[in-house]
Amino acid sequence: MVIPLITVLTCLGTRHNPWLVLLAAAICCVGAGATMQLLARSARAPWPLGLVWVLLTATVAGASVWCTHFVAILAYQAGAPVTYDPALTMASLLIVIGGCFGGFALFVRARGGAWPAVAGCVIGLTISAMHYVGMLAFRIGGVVRWRPDLVVASVLLAVGLSALALAAARSQLGTRLAGFAPALFVAAIVSLHFTGMAALQVIPLTAWSPGAEDARAALALATALMGGMIIAAGIFAHALDTITSLDASARIDAFASICDQTGLPRRPLFEKQLALLLNNPKPGQRYLIVTTKLCHLNDITDIYGDEAGDFAIRLTADRIDRARQPGFFVARTGRSEFSAIGPIGDHEDIRSRAHLWRSMLAAPMVFGEHEIFLDPRLGVACFSPDGSSAENVVQHSRLALSRARKSPLEPVCVYDETFDALAERHHVLADNLLAALDNGEFEVYYQPQVWIADRSVIGYEALLRWNHPRFGLISPNEFIPLAEQTGAIVDIGAWVLRSACREASGWPDDQRVAVNLSPLQLRQPDLPEQILDALVSGGLSPGRLEIELTESLLIDDRVSAISILGRIRALGVKLALDDFGTGYSSMDVLRHVSFDKIKLDRSFVQDIETNPQSLAILHAMLELGRSLAIPILVEGVETERQMAILQAEGCRKVQGYLTGKPAPASAIAADRTVAIGLFRHAG
Repeated sequence: MVIPLITVLTCLGTRHNPWLVLLAAAICCVGAGATMQLLARSARAPWPLGLVWVLLTATVAGASVWCTHFVAILAYQAGAPVTYDPALTMASLLIVIGGCFGGFALFVRARGGAWPAVAGCVIGLTISAMHYVGMLAFRIGGVVRWRPDLVVASVLLAVGLSALALAAARSQLGTRLAGFAPALFVAAIVSLHFTGMAALQVIPLTAWSPGAEDARAALALATALMGGMIIAAGIFAHALDTITSLDASARIDAFASICDQTGLPRRPLFEKQLALLLNNPKPGQRYLIVTTKLCHLNDITDIYGDEAGDFAIRLTADRIDRARQPGFFVARTGRSEFSAIGPIGDHEDIRSRAHLWRSMLAAPMVFGEHEIFLDPRLGVACFSPDGSSAENVVQHSRLALSRARKSPLEPVCVYDETFDALAERHHVLADNLLAALDNGEFEVYYQPQVWIADRSVIGYEALLRWNHPRFGLISPNEFIPLAEQTGAIVDIGAWVLRSACREASGWPDDQRVAVNLSPLQLRQPDLPEQILDALVSGGLSPGRLEIELTESLLIDDRVSAISILGRIRALGVKLALDDFGTGYSSMDVLRHVSFDKIKLDRSFVQDIETNPQSLAILHAMLELGRSLAIPILVEGVETERQMAILQAEGCRKVQGYLTGKPAPASAIAADRTVAIGLFRHAG
């Protein structure tokens, strides 16, 4: 290995014109760099457009390799007269361009595996074929001999280094080596050529004229100029494509950031402007953000058509633009939403300014023969850049806007921490509901139900609690309505049902567990199957499960609800009517559904100790239960006096703080009856 290397270096140092060698090396380096850039662009281009880029890449690569080879041959000092075969010389150029096209096409189409290296092998064989066909065109006045070992070595070097170059270009050798792809390609070309030239041995038969050296140098410069022009054309095409792509991308971004209907910036530009204000605060400067919602816009579109809606949007944008004060940035941030942000004075009445804006936007619009009236609602928030985040600033204006949209009398609302912090809290809770179920943040507490006669426990009502990681223990009064609004109550309710059945299965057989349903649960056609699955998986017999529901569940779709309740009763599950007497249709509900228990709401016992009318109503309710032969349980018992009155009135079952506060399942004795109401709470 050492002897061939010495031979190659000796040939390079003693039998070549150093200036022409440097010229060949320069052509090779520039061409290799341009080739790899164009190859990367070819790989990104969609097929078959990529073929055009592959052809351009092959042309640049072929011209670079061919010019490097030709100039380096001109640098070779054979010691004998030299001529060139034009046909073979041109053939070598066509061979290298065609072979590079095939190799690069394979590289572009093959996305992984060994294919990039295979494509590199094709390139290596191509430049080897070009070199030796070019050498056949090299006619020397003497005897020519070749060293086979160096010929083989030159081809192996070309193939191996080309394979590494294309593997590096595909980042298969690691991202750090990807930048070495041009250098590896240069090494493949140079090692092939000079190893191949070292394999050449010339015995001159004719005297060599030193005067021919000037002509060879001129020819080398002409060849380099031609190759440089081809390489420059490739580089120019790549640069032009890059500039055109960037310009097109900028135009697309600009188009996407500007509303073509109103000419106002869209949300992305508004967010950038807000970030600019926050990142470059002016000392002591306060800012105002106003979010405007055009209510009734959909009604206008439905009544008068899309053209009327577009007209209303354009006119609104024009009014906003005319009302804009110096320093304010206005954008269209939604179909019917506009946002503005700008500086305000220390003592400026922002509410008056917002009402003035609103009055301008609410003015009638004349569309054809019709007057159009919009109902603009404005949410306003003030902020100082110091310590404020873009998310909080926008959220504050939206919370104020939400309050303005809900208020029939106040179309302009300014963010108020007292009012809107609660709305923000509810927004966070609503977003966290399902995650809370997955994270195990819910827990069921149990409150006892007892016989009045001996105060023995006959059951428990389960009270769902949420231990939020940020807000702590959350009352069901707060999160259950949010769960119903978002639909999360269905999954939460199913979880409580399964938990209740599993807990109750470990209690004595004469103890029941009662589960309260939400309206959304009752709308699930497969609710009976869910209940059966909970019973089976929990190991609880149907007769020990009691479903609690309020009369509101039967208002929306009574026929469907009664059908589902009938299927639940067919399983052997008991039904209880909860919060009886608090609605307007309690009596009507008793006519259509057969209940196994009635639970009187706590409101009936709150003042029975002092109010004769309340006591009379309670007496009537208990008589109603006895006449219907339906057991009654009274909720909310908190004093011994209330307990004594209820016992005197013939009430047999009660529930309240007097007989026990809610506690976790671990605190409940196994010999107590458990009654579970999923979505109610005590205290």
